[in-house]
Amino acid sequence: SFVQLCSLIMLNRAILTVVLYIVSPIAEVYSIPGLQFTQRLICAFSKDPNCLSRNDPKIQFCGQTFFNESSERIINGVETKPREFPWMAKLVVNNYFFCGGSLIASNYIVTAGHCVASHERGSSDLPVSLRGNVKNYIVVGPEKVKVHLGVTKFEDVKPLVRAQVLKIILHPLYDVFVSHEYMMQTNDIAVLRIEPVSFSQAILPICLPQQGERVPDGTLLTVAGWGLVQEGNEHENIPAINPIVLMKNTMRKISWRECRENPLSRPFLDPENDLTSKRIICMVGLNTDACQGDSGGGVVERTAQGFVLQGVVSWGIGCNRKNFPSAYTRVSSYVDFIIENTKDATYLPKKLKGDNFYRS
Repeated sequence: SFVQLCSLIMLNRAILTVVLYIVSPIAEVYSIPGLQFTQRLICAFSKDPNCLSRNDPKIQFCGQTFFNESSERIINGVETKPREFPWMAKLVVNNYFFCGGSLIASNYIVTAGHCVASHERGSSDLPVSLRGNVKNYIVVGPEKVKVHLGVTKFEDVKPLVRAQVLKIILHPLYDVFVSHEYMMQTNDIAVLRIEPVSFSQAILPICLPQQGERVPDGTLLTVAGWGLVQEGNEHENIPAINPIVLMKNTMRKISWRECRENPLSRPFLDPENDLTSKRIICMVGLNTDACQGDSGGGVVERTAQGFVLQGVVSWGIGCNRKNFPSAYTRVSSYVDFIIENTKDATYLPKKLKGDNFYRS
């Protein structure tokens, strides 16, 4: 029986070799896709969560994409294709999607702090600079959160991987407060330790920047997420609309001076809010921006060494509002924090300059 065969395989690797020798030609005749059948069977009995990726010659670096991307600029949010953003993660509670995230290693996700820590009702809503060092938020229990990977469709009930969150590591200086009637955050970043996942062409980590790395003003960055494609308005009877699949937008990084001088964003950048150029990057959309539900998702830069996680969707006023800068956590200011809390992670290296990066 199959059970007996499995028992023999597990008991004796020599028998496994014989079995593979017999069944491999059969697998090739029936054109089993992906890696060779032999390697898949070996990895099925391996304790190494990245057995498959270690044996796939195409999976070598972080920030890879196995989608043939066009060079067209994204003017409004457009639908993505499978494998285009293999680091994208959906954070789910009770099968309900609430935030995005980015896979950075085999067992770690980076997301926004406010995705896992919310203002505690009844506590002070002043920034820490005014209320003092008094905690005013609560953190969700990790046992309540699952991460879906290898997903493109918004309502995909069968993700390639469902990983349980084992630990939530919120930045120690995270702060949540109300400013001009809007809930805001600073040091808005968190790391989630999850069950180890295997890398594949559909599930791959994004590269981290160097600590303190600066993105030049005017750089075009890409934001992806499952956030609303239309903001709801009860007074005008306009429904909120979710996307069908993962969406992407092109955003332009603006200077801190431009962000500060914009009359729409200036009120929120008061000194007491501690929202400085070291904490956030400001961006404006090319006729659009991030929206509710995009929170926690990554802001990525396409470089010669692969895609790099430069930002995390943090806050904005409404969505799809032209000329209104949105704020994104500046990841390069928090790389030391991330590395310090992911010492058991399996990272993939950045590719060497000059290598052919985009592959079909």
